[in-house]
Amino acid sequence: MAPRFNTSDIPDLTGKVAIVTGAKRGLGFETTYLLAQAGCTVYLAGRGLSSLEESITRLKTTYPSLSTSNLHPLELDLSSTAASIAAAKSFPGSRLDIIIANAGISLDNNTTLSPDGWERHLQTNHLGHFAFITTLLPLVEATAREHGEARVVVVTSNGYTYATEGLDFSAIQSEVPPSLLGFSGGIKRYTQSKLANILFARELDRRLRERGVENVWVNAPHPGLITSTGLGGTGEQFGAPTFIGKLLRAIGACIGISEREGAMTQTWAATSKQIVEEGIHGQYLVPVLGWTRRYAYSQVEKLKETALDDEAAKKLWELSEKTVDNVQKAATGSSGS
Repeated sequence: MAPRFNTSDIPDLTGKVAIVTGAKRGLGFETTYLLAQAGCTVYLAGRGLSSLEESITRLKTTYPSLSTSNLHPLELDLSSTAASIAAAKSFPGSRLDIIIANAGISLDNNTTLSPDGWERHLQTNHLGHFAFITTLLPLVEATAREHGEARVVVVTSNGYTYATEGLDFSAIQSEVPPSLLGFSGGIKRYTQSKLANILFARELDRRLRERGVENVWVNAPHPGLITSTGLGGTGEQFGAPTFIGKLLRAIGACIGISEREGAMTQTWAATSKQIVEEGIHGQYLVPVLGWTRRYAYSQVEKLKETALDDEAAKKLWELSEKTVDNVQKAATGSSGS
């Protein structure tokens, strides 16, 4: 019998606590539902408390069986390292079993650097999550010690395979060059950030295991082809007519999967006993479709060489850590003056 992973296969998560970034819509919204319906307390992390509350209301309206006390907002702005650190420090929970770094931007044509001097796709998709997760890591580790295990899920994309030359460190903290402008340039910057997600996940896993922490399970899933999330905009940001973006999404909808199906691989990474039983950590996970082109289950897929570059992973970690340290020092200096 072929393997399957259905909603009913999600184990009882009563008592567990999770954070899902980018939970207001799309994959994050569906992932929040999948966790909450299994009894998990979920913090929806994103920008704007009012819109987070609206998403919670929509979840409760759509799924009346969800517990009112199980869903909470958490203000998080990944475009700012300082805000990402502050969000992590504001987390009110005493345990944290699951972090799903789901939020991201794609094809953003804003070519100015972030307040921290990073290219904006890398700032939001990688650095903001790096700052958020590493600040929360002591709580995650403490939860794993007390309750047996914890999970960190860093959502990536098979788009990383288009970063064929590896991570371009010269472009991380530099003005966006003409070669990275426009639609094709936006794709290049997005795929670089998705490669960074995998390198971060692998390096986080390596560092944890090196310290003897073997009960925090870190993996990087690709959700599959989903065109209904709105990620990437309509193409107008590049001067393309709106109908082109709509046409491409309509075509993608015919060959892609739904948002619920797209949420299954990251939910599998966050909850499945198979992860622990088979020792799956530091891996790239992908959905497998059945003959009907619908989601069937998830599995490990071998990475391309660019994502297996341990030196690049270490260098990215050190650069990210340095930026976070500088932001924290600046905050301490300004608060002390």
